[in-house]
Amino acid sequence: MYQMEQLLSEQKDKIPDEEKEVINKLMADGKALKDKEDVTKEEIDKEIESIEKEFQTIFQKYQVAPSEAAPDTDNEIEGGKEEGAVEAEVIDADEDKKEEKKDEEKKDK
Repeated sequence: MYQMEQLLSEQKDKIPDEEKEVINKLMADGKALKDKEDVTKEEIDKEIESIEKEFQTIFQKYQVAPSEAAPDTDNEIEGGKEEGAVEAEVIDADEDKKEEKKDEEKKDK
């Protein structure tokens, strides 16, 4: 339902009136189904599937395309280092101190 309402509000100028009517009918059908008291799970599932299928064809026509392509982070990672990046080994200072203590204890014995 949210996608239907969002599509109508964001693309109202691009969607022809007959398809707006179809979307409004789908939303009304969904709300009517929700308010029914003596409906079975199978009927709900069947109606939801029908609504989703019909809406999906309309949605694909009018969905907003992203304004910018998402950055391809895989290539950045696989491509190696970025400019100015320096490759280095990370050293744990606590681990260094523990090793120094062990070395000193060995010398004292």
